[in-house]
Amino acid sequence: MTLLHVRTHHLHQRTTGEPGTGGPLDVAAALAGADLPEPDGLWFIDRLDARACGRADLGGRAAAELLAGQIARAVRCAVDRGPEQDGVRWFPDRAAFLTQWLMDLSHGQTGDRWEYSEFGVLGFSPALRDRAGVEPATVRRALRSLPGPELDRMLGLLAPGDAASIVHALASGGGSIDRRELARTTAWLWRSGRLPRDPRTGTLAVLLALDTNPPGADDATAARDLALLCTALRDRDPAGRNRLLAAVRAADGRALAAYGQSALAAAFASWSRADRDEAVTALAGDPADEPGPTADRTDLGGLFLLLPLLSELPLAAATSGWPDPAGAGAAALSGTLATGAVLGVGTDVLADPWTRLAFGLPGDVAEHVVEWSGRVTRRDADRFIRRFASLVEHRELAATGDLAERSLLLDPPLAPPLARAVRVAAGVLVRELSHRLPGQARAGIDHLRRNVLSVGATVHADDDAITVVLDPPPLGVLLSLTGLNRRRFTMPATGDRPWVLTQRP
Repeated sequence: MTLLHVRTHHLHQRTTGEPGTGGPLDVAAALAGADLPEPDGLWFIDRLDARACGRADLGGRAAAELLAGQIARAVRCAVDRGPEQDGVRWFPDRAAFLTQWLMDLSHGQTGDRWEYSEFGVLGFSPALRDRAGVEPATVRRALRSLPGPELDRMLGLLAPGDAASIVHALASGGGSIDRRELARTTAWLWRSGRLPRDPRTGTLAVLLALDTNPPGADDATAARDLALLCTALRDRDPAGRNRLLAAVRAADGRALAAYGQSALAAAFASWSRADRDEAVTALAGDPADEPGPTADRTDLGGLFLLLPLLSELPLAAATSGWPDPAGAGAAALSGTLATGAVLGVGTDVLADPWTRLAFGLPGDVAEHVVEWSGRVTRRDADRFIRRFASLVEHRELAATGDLAERSLLLDPPLAPPLARAVRVAAGVLVRELSHRLPGQARAGIDHLRRNVLSVGATVHADDDAITVVLDPPPLGVLLSLTGLNRRRFTMPATGDRPWVLTQRP
């Protein structure tokens, strides 16, 4: 089914001869029976021009149907040309559209965006509150698809009262989440520093972190109880935390009141002893003393989307004859730097242990990069760029502007020949990714970073495989459609041991 929403329309009629007697043109009714295309995803078209010519005595209904047919033809032509054209936006579904709207709204970039006209001009916090009241399930999906850092930033922008309203709207499910799961999720957010201090915003963070069906009112109440407990625990020393937790475990209202926590006494009185035990066990101890579940985490989840694409590039041939950096190959290190440029982290990519494992780089490689870059000559860089010339032409880098993209420069600055070569490799790598994503062939680098590459990942390595579970990015649906987020590949540095890439639901 195609939904055609016309925001503003102008109808100009001109007749010659005797005008018909059919009355005004009811184009909207005629469009209901028109042969509109049914493309996948959500399309926004800013402007369509359609012309229809007919006899002056054609009659209102027939004239409307004639014009509706021309409008349908114009829509079909716009869809066939794809979303890369000006005045056309495409999203895989409504949740992806809301995700992009929230990202742009939180950065103050929605003021002149015609595709967001339905949302009005409210600020971020009231706009999200109102939208959650209108379409709570879709808003929940949109918020859960955000990268962890982006979600945390947005939660920090919410007024506590608006956060409470959003919780009320999202807690519309009929099921009940196990209290142990709620407690463990809350503890994970607390220990990883991702639980907001205000318990109302903290409640929302807990509900969004759960991988279950939409929560119900009882789940929201339990999440609020746990967020209140974490707020009470934050500023106490270890002994004070233990005393408070013991009082919660025993539901000792008198002791909790003496600690100034009468609200906790009322909150946990309805919990069973077994559930209170689980909550206390999950939250016991000093968060600062425990690494929590982040020991195998990396913020550079986008790296694992790029690795299979990077292996298709002619890096080995392009760096043939280059001086070798200490303890690493020129192809491996230049490829690492190219991924760092695409991810927007520069040479900081060398500090990530999973990156070093994937490329077979030594732990001290960052200390030698600048010195090595000075040994790469202009002739070396020229040979490198000639090897990439066909890919540069095929992916139309001159038209995309990637070769002039300042964010592909690395910090600390490398010697100009190597910087030039790395920028070309990074530009090609960006386009190899964008051309595999429907509707994103000419998407800007910043757009791809925010919506595809800026994700965290959980990595587990054993003797059989290296398993990577990506957090869902805003445009994770596109990755799923193309299979880029679910694949197996190998890297020369890790031999036959496969890298298994998947995505958290």
